[in-house]
Amino acid sequence: MTTLVAPTNGHARIHDADFEPKRKTKQPAKPTRFETLLDEIEAQAAAPSELPSFPVESLPPALRDWVEAEARRTQAASDVAAMSAIALSSAALARKVWIEARPGFREPLNLYVGLKLEAGERGADTLERAARPLRELEFEELDQAEVDAATVEIYRPTWEADLRKIDARGLAVGDAGKLEQVAKMHVELARDLAKSPPRRFAEEISARSLHRELGLHGRIACISSSGEVFRQLAMRNSAAKDRLSDLLERGHAARDFVAELPKGRLAAVRHATVTCASIFDESTAAAIAAQRNGRGRGLLSSFLFAAPRTDFGKREIAPPGVANDIAAAYRDGLRGIAARQAGCLILAPEAEQLFREWETEIESQLGHRGRLAPIRSWATKLAAATLRIAGILHAWTNSAGIVSRDTLAAAIAIGRYLVPHAAHLLEKLGLADDDCDLAERTVLRYARATREFSARDAQQHLRRTLFHPSMLDRALVGLVHRGYLRPIDVTAGRGRPSSMQFALASRGACVTVASAQSDDMHDVMHVADTATECSQNSVAESRADSNGHAPQGKSRRRRPRRAR
Repeated sequence: MTTLVAPTNGHARIHDADFEPKRKTKQPAKPTRFETLLDEIEAQAAAPSELPSFPVESLPPALRDWVEAEARRTQAASDVAAMSAIALSSAALARKVWIEARPGFREPLNLYVGLKLEAGERGADTLERAARPLRELEFEELDQAEVDAATVEIYRPTWEADLRKIDARGLAVGDAGKLEQVAKMHVELARDLAKSPPRRFAEEISARSLHRELGLHGRIACISSSGEVFRQLAMRNSAAKDRLSDLLERGHAARDFVAELPKGRLAAVRHATVTCASIFDESTAAAIAAQRNGRGRGLLSSFLFAAPRTDFGKREIAPPGVANDIAAAYRDGLRGIAARQAGCLILAPEAEQLFREWETEIESQLGHRGRLAPIRSWATKLAAATLRIAGILHAWTNSAGIVSRDTLAAAIAIGRYLVPHAAHLLEKLGLADDDCDLAERTVLRYARATREFSARDAQQHLRRTLFHPSMLDRALVGLVHRGYLRPIDVTAGRGRPSSMQFALASRGACVTVASAQSDDMHDVMHVADTATECSQNSVAESRADSNGHAPQGKSRRRRPRRAR
């Protein structure tokens, strides 16, 4: 059978199948940026916390029982109660007891503790309960000082009359011994009249009040359950903030200084010590991280940080309180170490050997791409902080002056617990980049603000600081190499070639994975080449726009206007 074919022009033939509608295949929709972020947030919420819990088994029995009971009462992690108890124990021993690892390495026992808590946590109540025994002791000392001052005022006329008699007899007879006795009695009376009541806690945290308290007493404790210390550090730069930071740095290192007291008096304060324990939240950490010139001061690197996990939705209703015997044992133990005689602790020979091994382990991780390289300024003080914790744990269990190996091993276990918490919180404070240069810190600050960016956008935003494309390229290569940034694959499309995309890597990748990966720089150099090409194109476009000319390759020549 012959098929009839419609006449055509000879170039094509028309069939019935050409007129049938074609089925359109639906392309899978790409996830939007909002959906991607939502998936990341849900994954982070579902994933367990990578930060370790406090090693409660390292604490002395009386302290461990109180920490566990307090954690059960507040239904919070044991980190809050443990770090609060350690901070208050250091306040009781500050300026009286020192610890010496070897000749020339001597540390006081005061500590700086920073607790990052979520809204709704009961950490403020725990910190106040930990400080309650020392608060009661301070009130008792203030009452006794008031009685002594009243006694001095009552017997003051009699003492002055006796002094005048002795003074007159001494002048008449000319006895040098009596004159010396009169002078000593004058000095003792003047000291009794000028003696200020003892203080243990600072009610106001400012440079002026701390300067006065240190000049009068030589030591003070800043216990702030409302986060006053970190709020002061989050303020804008000012002379008062600089003075407060200097005083806190001196107090942590127990340095000597001359204090100006009221009425123009000067006091030479030797080994002035400050103990600090404060709570802060996410907004305070963001305010500190937003300060560009917050770097350069070693105050924040002196804090022992902890970020306890939260168990909202799983907490027990009406939990049992702290038993009376446990609370009494904690109160008696804290008051006992507060009444301890002044002295210096030394390490046993086996403890000294263990401490040298701990120092060697820390030093080996401070090098290039080491695990502690991003927090190098904090990690260099970790050995001294471990030594101070060992002295505090020893004071709870032993009245002798030699620290055993087991006590130092318990302090090292606490030091290992503090490392990931410090890495996590120093990143939130914008200070976990000690192994970066100035250009890399500039790019990293921009990456923390945007979370994801392209090389072209970074060049446009940072062109006043990184004015040459090679500076941005070196910074990007260094940050990818150390694990701060990770490159993102971009699908090629029409138009101008897309710039290389980067995303901020998590702290876990920066601390562990970056130090464990091999030095395969092939991909990193590819990133540098791509970033160089894209950044050079963006610089050429920006310069052309600033000169009033269109960039090369995009002609915008206007058509000549037709004359009327």
